[in-house]
Amino acid sequence: MIYASLESHRGVTTLLSYSSGYAPCGVNDYNRHLMGTLPPGLLGTTVCYPTRRVPRHQVRALVEMRREYARLADRSTAYDAVLLHFASKYWNGGRPLENMLPLFLGRIRRPIVAVLHEWPTLTGVEHHQGARAIRLGKRLLTNALLARDLGRTDYVEWNERRVFQHMSRIIVHTPEFQERLIQAGVPAARITFARFPLHPEAVPSLDEAAVRSRFHLEGKRALLLLGQPVARKGFPLAVEALRRLPPDVVLVLVCSERDDRERAAVDGLRSVARQHGVGERLFTTGYLDDGELASVMRVATLALAPFTSMSGSSSIANCVASGLPVAASSLPPMEDALAAGAGVVLFAPGEIDDLVRVVLGVLDDKAGLANMRAASGRYAAAHSFEQLGFLVRDLVVSLTSGAR
Repeated sequence: MIYASLESHRGVTTLLSYSSGYAPCGVNDYNRHLMGTLPPGLLGTTVCYPTRRVPRHQVRALVEMRREYARLADRSTAYDAVLLHFASKYWNGGRPLENMLPLFLGRIRRPIVAVLHEWPTLTGVEHHQGARAIRLGKRLLTNALLARDLGRTDYVEWNERRVFQHMSRIIVHTPEFQERLIQAGVPAARITFARFPLHPEAVPSLDEAAVRSRFHLEGKRALLLLGQPVARKGFPLAVEALRRLPPDVVLVLVCSERDDRERAAVDGLRSVARQHGVGERLFTTGYLDDGELASVMRVATLALAPFTSMSGSSSIANCVASGLPVAASSLPPMEDALAAGAGVVLFAPGEIDDLVRVVLGVLDDKAGLANMRAASGRYAAAHSFEQLGFLVRDLVVSLTSGAR
């Protein structure tokens, strides 16, 4: 999937961005906003990673996927530099023999500016087939074979170095990642910290009455959950907390339910709600376009982000960009955002008592909520995709000026 096609442009630095092929997807949205706000002098196009997965027993399909990734990497030779969006789920996942990242990185011949959306991770036990004991055995055997082949026992460290050694500059959105990169041996001069960028608020396409009618929110105070209910987002904690909040408070989950995997994740959260006796207070919207999402955010009282881990978060960025106050786990990125002036309030990660205390403390505080909305507006203006675009341009020009 290619967004645009570029020829050589005299006097202009050209950039090829490798980004997520998933949609909706936070990284896909991030790249879309960034590439739409690149400053003069930098001309970019986007190529998306394939979204299909090929298991290693399908040898012929795996060989063809290797050729596909080789062709994707070879496209970079027509550009001055590469922008690489990194998350471990790309490149056909992280299982040995299936993962295309070593092949892909090894064929790129242009300077790489990478955005580290998450830390490199290895395949978990759940990705192996069979009973749990068999999956654990496969995992241990895989690690042992890798350690033998690599001549070392720390495969995690080797994996990190393999990834980072190909990156000319690495953009991170958390001080934690900045520190981990240095500990992994990446020179500090190659690391650039920038707070997670926010895009302009979309224009609402529905009025308040239409939103409340469509999603059954008449007479309700809505707490927003945005994004797929994956484990690291901690949404079950918010559902469990709901029974200890006033009866007019409901949860509204905004996420896609297009395929079996997405529907299963949402059904799992509905099951948690029923188990805690609040099934009738969890509402789902399905996929919303930008205007519909902005409309729901105007109606919601507060967004909840009970994450257990995070780097940058497109969902939280959407909320802050819209001015919607956010109650979030006190993780380093959110602590940093609060210190920088975002309209957020924090609670201890995984602590339901603290989550309930914080939410109750702000629900009826109209002045406090208004102040948080105003703070997010100021924060959004100071940390925009336009500013990130200038940063990317400076990094790319610094890497290519000598060669050009």
